[in-house]
Amino acid sequence: MDNIILFYGPYDEFKKHIPQNFTNLTDYIYQSDKRHKDIRIYQNTDSYSYVPEKIDILNLVAFSEDYANLNEHAIQAFASLLAEDNITNVYLQNPPYQIVSQLEKKWNKILKKINYDYKKITKSFLNKINKNFDKEIIGQTEVKLRLLSSLYTLTKTNSAKNFCVILFYGPSGVGKTETAKFLSSLMNNKKIFREQMSMYHNEEFSSYLFGGKHSQDSFAKRLLNRKSNIIVLDEFDKCNPIFHSAFYQLFDEGIFKDKNYKVSLKNSIIICTTNYLDVNNIKESLGEPIFSRFDAIIPFKELSNSDKEKILKKELSSELKTLTKEEKKYINKKELEAFLNQNIIKIGNVRRIRNFIKDSINYRIINKIFNR
Repeated sequence: MDNIILFYGPYDEFKKHIPQNFTNLTDYIYQSDKRHKDIRIYQNTDSYSYVPEKIDILNLVAFSEDYANLNEHAIQAFASLLAEDNITNVYLQNPPYQIVSQLEKKWNKILKKINYDYKKITKSFLNKINKNFDKEIIGQTEVKLRLLSSLYTLTKTNSAKNFCVILFYGPSGVGKTETAKFLSSLMNNKKIFREQMSMYHNEEFSSYLFGGKHSQDSFAKRLLNRKSNIIVLDEFDKCNPIFHSAFYQLFDEGIFKDKNYKVSLKNSIIICTTNYLDVNNIKESLGEPIFSRFDAIIPFKELSNSDKEKILKKELSSELKTLTKEEKKYINKKELEAFLNQNIIKIGNVRRIRNFIKDSINYRIINKIFNR
């Protein structure tokens, strides 16, 4: 064996490090299993003289999801399995602890680790936030200032911390998640990493969070495969307190560990959200050990009528652009705007405003089509 490359990061980036022609781990395991079955068959004959041929592989590649196809024995004997054959190069994406420790013991001199570097928080990034925030997140100017303040430390070269943990709190649908998406877009990331914490209520999520069998999905696996360094833990207050301890090291050191994987969240912005309206209620709900670990706690306020009108104008313009030429013929823009403006005060948040606009447009289109 000549080279072993261990890559930690998302699928698209891993593909840049592997050769065009390769043998997938799943296909290799199938060939290896078939050979061992042949050995057992020959062992049961009277004239046992079968010598299995070694499998020749130039480039062996394993993607993150491939380890789920291995049984526990194959995981524990992974290095021994590879040693049976003539394999020149090995490329592994996000391998679990058990595999890494075996490879380090057997082939440490030819082993190389590559960590995908997510984009750093720079002053240029802060300038982009300052320039574009009010256009994208309406009615939350104070949030912009607090957000810039909390991220500023990360731009310093001598900063002891290379990640940030922020709590967004306030009413539902006023821009908390949209702010996270906005930050991700400025990083040129297509999609934020989002975990719905209200699901963390029963013991079923224990193995997901702390690590179970390799065939099972886990929080650590998802983190390793993330494309974005903007991480949203939605409705964090609704997570069962018994799971809070899993986040202590993550919030303190930017490292998440379960029994199978270790993930570095260097250069990440970790955003927890809650719909609580009062800091004291949040502190009481979460408890001091978690509450004290937030680097910043940022409130989002209710939308004013003026804010709603601005949001309406922005969202209506965006929605009208999605219509076909035929659909636009059915819309009287002045009548629609007048109707929406009359009713906008009754609507409480961005999500409902967006849905109200879509429903109003669709109603007019359908009414014209079927009542000609």
